[in-house]
Amino acid sequence: MTSLTRLAVAACGRVYVIAVAHVMWIAGTLAGGVVLGLGPATVAVRGAVRAGMAEVSARDTAREFMRRYRDTFWRTASCWLVLQLGGCAIVVATLIGAVPPGIVGIVVRAALLSGAIVVMLCVTMWSSAAELLDLPAAPLRSIRTVTLYSIARFPLTLVMVGAHVVALLAVVQLPALLVIVGPAMMVCAVDPLERRSAKWNDVSAPLTRSAHREEGVA
Repeated sequence: MTSLTRLAVAACGRVYVIAVAHVMWIAGTLAGGVVLGLGPATVAVRGAVRAGMAEVSARDTAREFMRRYRDTFWRTASCWLVLQLGGCAIVVATLIGAVPPGIVGIVVRAALLSGAIVVMLCVTMWSSAAELLDLPAAPLRSIRTVTLYSIARFPLTLVMVGAHVVALLAVVQLPALLVIVGPAMMVCAVDPLERRSAKWNDVSAPLTRSAHREEGVA
């Protein structure tokens, strides 16, 4: 088998893993009635794609998805339900123009804008935070934790928001892209950005060097 053939086989295997992950993502979303299933499926598909890519195995992808989906369903679903209700309330209040005049109106607009930013940050960065942090069980505390995580890793958050906006605009222009933009985005955008963000946000190395210097002086 030539190197070109091996490369083609490996590429086909990875495409198959992404396809299986996407089917699982859609099935998980529908199983939760979309409203409850979207969050858990989005969180589960990331680890599933990573496991499937490691072995280029569709079986590992499906098995890891089911495990993660089952383990995190109720905690993630409740948090995402709060986010969805908050987002809907913000959209409705904006559309009907329910903003009083004067100082009170300024405060209401600021509150709506702040709420919209929190919802956007949480939706964008939830799967990343769920991978790295032990999120609290209470929905509001989880949302607070993810929001603080998004602010702490602001360079990554900014780039991720841009990537999601580009993906959304692409789907609006060509709806057929919806069949690949989910798990494929995890592989092609999210994980590489996460690895690069370690250089932007890693403070452990300087702290370690500082500790070593202090020990040396002592």
